[in-house]
Amino acid sequence: MAASTLLSDALKGLDLDKDEYVALMEKLIGEARHVQNNPRQGLVPKESVVAVHVMDVLEPYKQENGGPLIIKELEYMEGRPNIKITYPGTDPEKCTGLIGSHL
Repeated sequence: MAASTLLSDALKGLDLDKDEYVALMEKLIGEARHVQNNPRQGLVPKESVVAVHVMDVLEPYKQENGGPLIIKELEYMEGRPNIKITYPGTDPEKCTGLIGSHL
C-alpha cells in the first residue's frame, strides 16, 4: 500500500477548524518581522515569538491537560527554540520522527 494511501486513511474523520487555523496563521504572519534572518541588516530571528502561539494552540492536547501529547520546548540558542512533540505509540521500541520544520 502506498504511503499516501496510508496517510489518507489515517486522516479520515479529522476535521480542520478553519477559523482556528486562520486565527493561528494571522498570529504567525503578524510575527514575520521577528523571524527575518539577515544579520547584515541587523535582522536576527527570534522564533520564540512564534513558538508562543504554537504552544498556546497545542496546550489542550498536552498530557498534563488530559491530551495524548508530550510537548517540550527546547532552547539551545536564546530566542530560537525547538518544539518537540511526542505522540506515544503502543510499542516503546518503535518511533517515527518528523524533523526539520522551521518556525
